[in-house]
Amino acid sequence: AFILTEIQRPSSLFVNGQCRWPGCDRVFEGYTHFLRHLNRDHSTDEKTIAQWRVQQDLVRHMENQLIQEKQKLHAMQLHLQLFECISTRTVRLFRIHFDTARSFVRAFRNNDSHSEHVISFFSVDYYKYANLRPPYTYAFLIRWSILEAPDKQRTLNEIYNWFTRMFFYFRHNSPTWKNAVRHNLSLHKCFVRVDGRTGAVWTVDEEEFQKRKGQKIHRSSCCSLILR
Repeated sequence: AFILTEIQRPSSLFVNGQCRWPGCDRVFEGYTHFLRHLNRDHSTDEKTIAQWRVQQDLVRHMENQLIQEKQKLHAMQLHLQLFECISTRTVRLFRIHFDTARSFVRAFRNNDSHSEHVISFFSVDYYKYANLRPPYTYAFLIRWSILEAPDKQRTLNEIYNWFTRMFFYFRHNSPTWKNAVRHNLSLHKCFVRVDGRTGAVWTVDEEEFQKRKGQKIHRSSCCSLILR
């Protein structure tokens, strides 16, 4: 019944009175005539299945092409943002040549004191399509993934899945980053493991995280005073 209901609905295979099955393009007076044709001439024989597979491959190719075009669009956007940033701001802490967007991100990605500045004018959406490591610490990303969960807790696999869903870099590069995730979960007291009947989940002790963040800022300030 479900199949009949679905096939009776106007579909992308029947547009302006014409059958849009690949290689067909026959014209019909009404939808009923089209359905008869569809059931008679495009049944599940070898030719029809082969045409379906070709269409499936075409869609996959176009989806991959769309991803590449989105990457290009975001790279162009990043270039324009960098150009505007260079012309309006003076970067005093580093001698950076902004030859490419990659060089800028590489210079800043491990520097916590600049992470908020980077986030402010680099769209997070950019890193969904660009093969660049996000300029955030693992601890920052882990906390983000956990707090984004409805019940503020995630299993280790759920954290992995969040990383790959959010960022192109973690989807298409060596999975050694998973070792870094496990290391950070064990290293920082702000990440609390809770064992239950169905397995272990991780939560965030926000007070401990803010305390750790405050200590890091204090150490950074002391270092800057020593360097002066």
